[in-house]
Parts: sequence; structure tokens; C-alpha cells
Amino acid sequence: MSSSTSSSEPGGWRRFLAVYALTALLGGGALVAGLCLIDPFDTGRFGSPAGAGMPHAGPRLVNASRGRDARFDSAVIGNSHAQLIDPERLSASTGGRFVSLTTPGTGPVEQLAMARWFVAHHRDRIGALVIGLDQLWCRPDGDLAPPNPFPFWLYAPDRWTYVAGLLKPDNLKYAWRRLGMLAGSIPAARVDGYDDYDQGRVWRAEEVEARLAEAGPWNVERLAGEPLFPGVGLLGAFLSDLPRGTAVSLVFTPMHARALPAPGSPGESLMARCKTAYRALAKDSGAVAVVDLLKRSALADEKENFWDLTHYRGPVARVVEETIVASLIGARMATSLP
Repeated sequence: MSSSTSSSEPGGWRRFLAVYALTALLGGGALVAGLCLIDPFDTGRFGSPAGAGMPHAGPRLVNASRGRDARFDSAVIGNSHAQLIDPERLSASTGGRFVSLTTPGTGPVEQLAMARWFVAHHRDRIGALVIGLDQLWCRPDGDLAPPNPFPFWLYAPDRWTYVAGLLKPDNLKYAWRRLGMLAGSIPAARVDGYDDYDQGRVWRAEEVEARLAEAGPWNVERLAGEPLFPGVGLLGAFLSDLPRGTAVSLVFTPMHARALPAPGSPGESLMARCKTAYRALAKDSGAVAVVDLLKRSALADEKENFWDLTHYRGPVARVVEETIVASLIGARMATSLP
């Protein structure tokens, strides 16, 4: 009896493991298929029958949906320093249809990943691009490592990188939330991506003064040799891949005067060299204009115009928008000249 039982155990275990493996494989396949059909981030990669749109989940995730939305032909790219640029105002003044893909806490690498996603889905009908430039685009040490985690898999050009990222456990939550949005129980995120951080905040002079007393981002003690500015090369590669004649506005966004480096300091030299590098890139890239609002001016001197050293308020954003509109008109005119 014991001999017969013993001889049957290996076969029994093999059958059990085979059934377990097959069940896991089928279950995993069903999970992947379900996620692709629900399309939690509305990427459109697998022709999901689900409707368009995303519930609010932060711009890092929602911008995959916004960036492929056919209702738009133009985009604002940047971090929180470009966040108050209103896409509706730009659309009304230029005739384009702008979406804001601005994402707080991002640098050049992440911003260009979202910009490429937008271009890939609008290549035949791009109106204009606005790209906000700040100190992260001017790093002289060659370090462009993302300052915060970013879902590069979501904007990857190939489907399988996306599928691998989609299998993260947290994404089940987003799938469930999207189902709730499609069912009408969860509101959708704002389609054009505009997020006005002025709303609901009270400006208090003493609090702002304390923030303005902090060390500015351009206060470098010294420059070890020639600055590298790798952001220039990354942006140049991106611009070279745009459809010919695409109007682009590169905007050095305003900062409070106390954030700017002292005259004659290494920080001032760094900032000047950075601007020169991007102006040279623009000159060689066709319909590309540079807007420089990162300088000393009456606008930069006023404490009431800012929340802190680098984040301006609504009235300043209106000036930024007007300047962008003029730059885009100039860029388009330049391409029409013989």
C-alpha cells in the first residue's frame, strides 16, 4: 500500500503544479486583457471600447489622455513655473486649441517625454508648442535626473513597455476609478489641463516675505569650467523631429528679483550663458522664438506678483501669455518670409 502511494506522489504533484501554472497564466492573461480594455489612463493603445477621459489623478498620469486628445492641436509644456499659463487664453488669442501638459516637480527629461507623446498623436496637425524654461533646463553639471518619480512607461513609444508598467498593483485602483468615471459616479479631470493654483489661496505679505528670504536657485558659488547645459541638446533633438514650420515659443519664466543672481556673480554668468545657448538653438531651428521674462524688471521687483521666489501670480501670468502670443505670431511670420 505504502509503495503504491509513494509511486503516485510525483505524478500527482506534477499535475497539481501544471494546473496551478495554467490557472496563474490564464488569470494573469485575463487581468492584462481586462486592464487593456479598461485602459485606466486612456492611452488608446489597444483600441479600448471604453470612453475617453480620465478622473483626476495628477497630471503625470492624466496627461497621457490629454496629450492624445484630438480636440487640441497645441500644447503648453513645463512644470509649475508654467502652470498658470492659461490654455484658453492662448487659444482665444492665436486661433489654436491649446492643452496644458504642465506637471509640477518635473524637469527637461520628463517634460520632453510628454511633449513627444503629444507630437506623436498630432503630427499632421500641430498648431504651436510653448515650452517653459527654468533653472532645471540650465543645469551646468550635466545632471538631468528627474527630481521626482515619473511614469515613463506611460509615455513609452512601444506597447510592451506600457503593458509592463500597467501591471503595477496600484494601477488596479486607477482602473476602478476610470470605470467609476465612465459610469458617472466619479467626475472627470479638466480636459485642457489648466490648474490655477491661485484659486482658494490667500496672499499674506508676511508669509510671502519669509519665502522670499530663502536662497535663490541661481545662487551658485562658482562654475567649474564651461557649463554643459545638456538640456539644450535634448531640446534640439526634439525640435529637429517636429514637422517643418511648427511654431514654438521657448519661455524663460519670471522669478522674483530676489531669486535672480547678483550682478557680476557666477550665477549671473551661468544664467546668461544658458540663455545664449537656447537663443542659438532657436536661431538654428526654424520657427522657434525665445521669450525672456527671467530678468530684472518692475514686474520682478513687486512682492505682490509672487507667492515665493519662483511662482508668480495671475496678473503676471497674463503678461506671460501676451508675450507668448506675440512670439508665436513672430515665429509663424518668420517661416513665411522668403
